[in-house]
Amino acid sequence: MSTISKKKLDDLIPPAIDIINSMEFKNNEGHISKTYHGYFSSFGADMINANPLAAAIFSEDSSKKESDSNTGPKEDRKLVPLAILKLIKKKFDSNIKDEKLSLYIISKSTNGVLPSIYVENILASAIALKIALRTFKKS
Repeated sequence: MSTISKKKLDDLIPPAIDIINSMEFKNNEGHISKTYHGYFSSFGADMINANPLAAAIFSEDSSKKESDSNTGPKEDRKLVPLAILKLIKKKFDSNIKDEKLSLYIISKSTNGVLPSIYVENILASAIALKIALRTFKKS
């Protein structure tokens, strides 16, 4: 896997902040749950340890209602791949028609292999969003 340039990340952070502001990451006080930081970290680790498609499917297969118990997380993990897809659409591929990151990955894969530029863009987007989360107060 190639190294993601500092310039690429720097260019992604401002639109990542805009995407976070436009989605339901913040609570009523304008704070972001620490759980989302973990979700983005897990997504990146899943991409590296498994593959991008597995990471996307795992993150998409969750909802707030499913884990809304007294002990489980109360945040919707589905926001993570959706935010990543929005950032990719904004910065790399404005023609995306897919509504899920997993469908985008499938559409860009050939014989089950995702070209490295797409892997890099997905990972860079996830990292930029994780960094952007740090600009908001945590709850």
